[in-house]
Amino acid sequence: MKMQSKKKSMSVRIVKINEIESMAKRLIEKADDTLCLGNNDQVMLILRYFRWNIEKMESKWFEMDSDAVNKMHLLGIEYDEKLVEKHPDINDTRPAKNDNTCKICYCEFEPDDEEMKADSLSCGHQFSAICWRMYLQDKIKSDGPACVYTKCA
Repeated sequence: MKMQSKKKSMSVRIVKINEIESMAKRLIEKADDTLCLGNNDQVMLILRYFRWNIEKMESKWFEMDSDAVNKMHLLGIEYDEKLVEKHPDINDTRPAKNDNTCKICYCEFEPDDEEMKADSLSCGHQFSAICWRMYLQDKIKSDGPACVYTKCA
């Protein structure tokens, strides 16, 4: 008797960063319509906790008898309003303060060079495309494939 292996097929779709940002913005707006927090950073933290699953978020959120801050605390979601005070250099990579320079390699951004153009994250921080790509590759190698998100917001 010959055993045949069943291989699972997986389809992959490559999505551009502006599509991801657009999808995230729509989800944040939709979630805030439900949560009525008026604070996109808090809404984003809550969505991250629920792995961007709005239905799961709504179900769990409304079972809890508490205000938003207490609900976040009960779920283990910490929102640090004093992040900039604790880490004053956090804004150094934003366009207004980065002097058109990547703060990883300290090279000037070059808009016509695919590797040295500035990649902007949804939080506003910028890094050269090559530094950001190398960071992501290293992160995936060390932590394995997982949801990729920054922790500054």
